[in-house]
Formats: sequence, structure tokens, C-alpha cells
Amino acid sequence: MKISAQLLALAISAFSLSADARMQRASSHRHLARSVKRGDVAYSALMYWGKQNGQAGACGEVHADDQPLVGLQTSMFGAGGECGKFVEIRNTANNRTVTAPVYDSCKGCADSNDLVSSIATFQGLEDDLDVGVLDVVWTFVNAPAKTVAKHAAPKVETQPKKVSISKVQQVTKPTPEEKAPMEHKATEPVLKQIPEDDCEEYEGDAPAKKAEEPKIEEKVQEAPASESKIQDNARVAMKAPEEKVEAPVPAPSPPSAPAASSEGFKMTHNLKGQELLNFFTMETASGDNEGFANWVNDGSLQYVNGQGNVVFATDSTPVVDSRKTTRAVSKQTFNKGLFISQITHMPETFGSWPSFWIVGAQDWPASGEIDVLEGVGSFTHNAASVHTNAGCSMPASILSQTTSKFMLDSPQQTNCDAQATDTQGCGLRDQRPNTFGPGFNKVGGAYVAVHITDDFVKVFQWAGDSAPADVKNGSPAPSTWTEPSLYLPNTSCNISQHFYDLKLVFSTNVCGRWPSDLWNSDASYAGQMQSSAQATGVGSCYEFAHSHGQAWADAFFEIASISIFE
Repeated sequence: MKISAQLLALAISAFSLSADARMQRASSHRHLARSVKRGDVAYSALMYWGKQNGQAGACGEVHADDQPLVGLQTSMFGAGGECGKFVEIRNTANNRTVTAPVYDSCKGCADSNDLVSSIATFQGLEDDLDVGVLDVVWTFVNAPAKTVAKHAAPKVETQPKKVSISKVQQVTKPTPEEKAPMEHKATEPVLKQIPEDDCEEYEGDAPAKKAEEPKIEEKVQEAPASESKIQDNARVAMKAPEEKVEAPVPAPSPPSAPAASSEGFKMTHNLKGQELLNFFTMETASGDNEGFANWVNDGSLQYVNGQGNVVFATDSTPVVDSRKTTRAVSKQTFNKGLFISQITHMPETFGSWPSFWIVGAQDWPASGEIDVLEGVGSFTHNAASVHTNAGCSMPASILSQTTSKFMLDSPQQTNCDAQATDTQGCGLRDQRPNTFGPGFNKVGGAYVAVHITDDFVKVFQWAGDSAPADVKNGSPAPSTWTEPSLYLPNTSCNISQHFYDLKLVFSTNVCGRWPSDLWNSDASYAGQMQSSAQATGVGSCYEFAHSHGQAWADAFFEIASISIFE
């Protein structure tokens, strides 16, 4: 690995200082006692970042800067027996953690415990590359674990943690039922350089394709009527367009010339096909909430299929270091409006974390977040939730007017304040078993409407072709719609104050806190009758994401249309 060209003076000096000065710098950074043992005990060390420049590392493989990986100091690396093993690294300054595989050695690392990392790994711990060197604690782990993490671990069936869309397009998603903080994105560094002969060079691409594994069947099963426990926790060979996105199409998208709305709504956007695809920007970043995802802008994963529908897909390469997938963020912001989407397919792969959400472009959660569709794995019951700043709550009395029940079993279940609820906000679990994942796909998808006014936020979902005629023909009359899946009135929440500068987002994370924490757990309250471990026969979410690519062929959104009204 060639230590990053402009690695800051800080990092450069760590390699070029005299022995005495290097020891002084090391002691100023290392606050924990060193360990020479492996396993549970961690190594206290310094970590630098580097560029790979298309060269094979000491393990003989080429990797890219946007792939998570590390190099060990040569004495720790030894004869290469650590190649392919995983290490979990914690930044002691902010407690963010990442897990990355070992694929190189570092001759220029001063101490036997020190690490050098790819840009993706470094930015999982620290957004600013100019920091150059981090004080970290790390340990070997048995299986692919967290790839890009954030702060503290979440709690139990609580809403996952999200994070905002920063003013520039940076959207980071908290977890719905248990999301963890997130929010960071790779930025192109200005490089400084340490002499090339100090360290091995490496770079990265996905490993060569292997024979495809048999696809895991995922069954749709009814969930029990009640959800008494809180259990939810904390979104590459390329996919062949027409082969992997064949999904049932419930009903024709709204006509180009819709009938006049009886309630005076004017259509401002009638998005289909290429126009719908162009409505979004494809984010490029590592997955948030410790996800194994690598969000990319790639025409083989985001395209218009033969039915004229937009597909946001996930790569199904058999074995990968991180799995390429999609996070699409609207280029335009909105304060109010009626948004009607016809979605014909959504991800249903074990370990996937798909979501259709609307989030404020300001620092999260200052301008709000509405999770329209969200869940993990093979859930069949949707989770819809709201995240805001302090001062917004959802009256318990509105529950009887919806198709849902509260997700949290605690006094905080009605509090939408993300900070007071460890980012969970107020969430509702839809009691209909065809509102998410395999249940959603089995009925041919759904029409989904989000209505935001000064008086309320409402989310509606109609399975297959069951939407009212006014929804399907582009002349909406929302006052006639009954039983929303989410209803937030302004009686205890100032809607215009808490929701503004909103962007539409479709994203699929791969593993991450929520799917990983539930991997060995019963999720029957959400319609998944077996744990993911039982259903797949694989011990961890990260292992499944790493080496079972064929199963990820079903992890795609297919969208027939989005109509926006004012």
C-alpha cells in the first residue's frame, strides 16, 4: 500500500521523524496500554490512510480506494498468514468503528501494532482525510463484521437511526427500528506522499467471479396479530438488467393527461422512465450504520428496464469486499406536497435494509425525516416512522385511525424527537402482512402516497391494484382516503417547523446494525418467521453479504412512476 500521497504533515512525520521523536509522537497519541495478545484484547495503535494506485498488495490482490481494507505492519503481517482475516477498528476520539479485511502489509508503519488503511476504511472512522492519522484500538474478529459505522450501538425494537442529507446531497440513513447514527461520505483527498518504497502498494477490484451459489428461497409468512415485544434493531460483477429485475407490474402508471382533481390538486411532476431516473442523483459513499454497502453511480445498477420502469439494483457478484448498491436522492427539495409512487418491487433479500424515505436537507434531524417504507431482510410488515428535533410527538389517540401500531413498547413511543429517543423517533408497524418485502412483492407491489401539509403528515399504502381510481388516474382526492399507515397531526407537532427542504430517497443498505443485530433473532412480529441465520444457514449477515452474491439479485427497487401534486 502506498501511503497516501499528501498524507498530512502529521502522518508524514510519523514515518520520517527520528526514533526519539517518533516515540514522543506515539506516546502523545496512545492513551491505552498496548496489548500483545490476540482475541478479545485490543491493540492500541496509530492508523494512516493510503492510495493503492492499481498495484497488488502483499496478499497478491488488487483493491480500490473505495473498498474497506487495511495493511498490517510487517512484523505483525509476518509471512502473510493474516491475509483475508478481518479486524475491527475503533477511533478512540469519537468511538466510531469499522471492520475491514487484511490485504496488505506496511513497511513504513513505525510500530508493530500500527495500521495503514484504504480511504474507505479511514473515512468510516473519520470524515476528514486531512486528519491524516488516527489514534485507534483494534482487534482481530472471526467473520466479516461492521464495515462503516458511526457512534454508539442502538437499542431494541426501536427505530433505526438516520442521518440527514447534508446540504450537498449527503444523505445518511438512521435505522428505523433500530438505526445507528451515520452520516458520512467519501471526499476526494488532496494527496501528499510518503516515499513509495516505505510501504507495499496495493489496490482493489472485486475478486474474480466464482460459480454462483444456489439462490436462497425466501418464504412469505403471516405475522402474528400483535407485536408485544420490542425486538427490531439497530442498504461486484454487475447485474444483467433484464435478467434480474423481472417483477410483476400491478397496474399501469398514471396517464400523461390525468383527469382534473376534484380537490384542486395540480400535478407538477409526472415521472416515468428516463425522466424519473434523471430526477435522482446517485450517491457514491460507503454504507452508513456499519453497512457493507458501497453506494455507486453505475448504469448497470440504475437504469430503465424493458417495461419502462426504473430499477435501483444491488450487485450480485458471488464474492465481494463490499457490495455495490444504490442510494438515489432527489435533486429537488420540497416543503409540502402530495407524492404518489407506484412501486412494483422492493428488496427482499436476507440482510438487506431497503428504504424509501423523505428527509430534510439540513443537519439531521433539523428539517425532519419521514420513513415511508422501511424494514430489513424478509419482513412483510412495513415500518413507517418520523424523526424530528424536540417538540414533536404523535398522539396515541390517532392509532385507531391507522392500519398500524406503535413499534416501541415504552413511554417514549409517541416522542418523535430523535435525540431524546436515541435517534429512534416515533414509529408505527403496519399490521397488514403485504406491506413490505416478500409480502409486498407477492401482491405485485403497491401504490404509496405521502401527503404533507401544515395540518398533518400522512402515509397511505394500497397493495397491488387496490388503490382508489383517483390515485391511479392522476386526479387525487385524499380527503376520501381512509386508514393511513402513518398519521402525524399538527396538534402536538408544528409540521412546517419540523419538515422542510425535503428530498426523496430510495436506498438499499447491505447488513448494518439493524439486519446484523437481528440476524439470529426471531422477527415474527414483523412477518419473518425464521431468523435470518436459520433461513440462510449462514452465521452472520456480513458473511452472507460477502460471499452469497446470487441471493442479492432480488435486492432491487422497481418503480413505475412518481407523481407529485401541489
